[in-house]
Amino acid sequence: MSRISVEGRIESLPVEVQDVLRDIVRELNDIRRRVQRGEGDPDGVITGVRGDIWQRTDGGTATCAYVFEGTDGTSTGWVAK
Repeated sequence: MSRISVEGRIESLPVEVQDVLRDIVRELNDIRRRVQRGEGDPDGVITGVRGDIWQRTDGGTATCAYVFEGTDGTSTGWVAK
């Protein structure tokens, strides 16, 4: 999933507006990041915040979906559902 960027496009705006736009883009990128997918167990590999979801493309019964229940900003705490 690609990230949204405003760099190089907002320099002509007032600094206060630039700051608000950067905050909005940061939040949008964070929201878009919360559902990820890929191969393997994410625990110890993928950094998350509580509530993030990992869709495991090579998983089986009870290991194809994970929810992050650990400490925000760490990579341990993914629980298979």
